[in-house]
Amino acid sequence: MERKKHMIECYDRIYSENGCFKEKWDGKIAIEYKVPKYLRVFFDCFKGKPPMRVLELGAGNGEVSELIKKKNPGFIKSYVATEISKEGVKKLKEQGFKDYQSDAQDLSRF
Repeated sequence: MERKKHMIECYDRIYSENGCFKEKWDGKIAIEYKVPKYLRVFFDCFKGKPPMRVLELGAGNGEVSELIKKKNPGFIKSYVATEISKEGVKKLKEQGFKDYQSDAQDLSRF
């Protein structure tokens, strides 16, 4: 339990700062290469599928979640982004996501 608390405190500190989390974590390569590639793979994988509900676990501050929501090509019926850290949830809420603070080990409400 102490490890979990420490992890949440670390992420709260990271997400409370302004700026791009992924760029801070991985540098420019994250923004210019990793995130666009991730989005391409995600959209290519589900393109042409019937509308679906998406539950993202560990959405962080919502940088990728927001891009997916903006580029929704029509196969996403609903998109729920969850995060364990309060600061991450706060950032998600600022982007229009519902307030879902959740541990990936307890998804009973979803």
